[in-house]
Amino acid sequence: MKRADNTYGDGQNPDLYFISTGGQTRASRGFSVSAEWISMPSVAYRFALCTTVRDFDGVWFQCTHDVPDGTWFHFVFTWNKQTMLKVYIGGSLSGQTRGLLSSGSGKLWYSNLTLGRPNNLQNSHHASAAYSNLKIFERELSAVEVSALYNSER
Repeated sequence: MKRADNTYGDGQNPDLYFISTGGQTRASRGFSVSAEWISMPSVAYRFALCTTVRDFDGVWFQCTHDVPDGTWFHFVFTWNKQTMLKVYIGGSLSGQTRGLLSSGSGKLWYSNLTLGRPNNLQNSHHASAAYSNLKIFERELSAVEVSALYNSER
């Protein structure tokens, strides 16, 4: 993925969505990857790439600041209900979340896969990015598999 200049940096603008299958709403299950501006002690607001997964049982949420701006980078997230949500940047683990953050949703609203916006809104929250070699697996990848994918696509 290549993140273009989505720099609002003031904390007043909405999150921007890179990919979504419904995890961005409290009323549906699925996953989403979005840009958020999080207040940091050393700077007013800092870009974070945040991944959310929702299912019947709960919500998993993980943000990372290890995202280059204006250059291609390798991004992977894996999730398993029994283990955790893991986010990898450049083939290395960048962050992980274990456990449930809140109650989940039994609804299957907004379930279409969309790129560049949340799938429940047509004309807002657009992110500017380019994608290459997008892959979706039906199972959790191990750290070794994520590293092998990264090395094979360099």
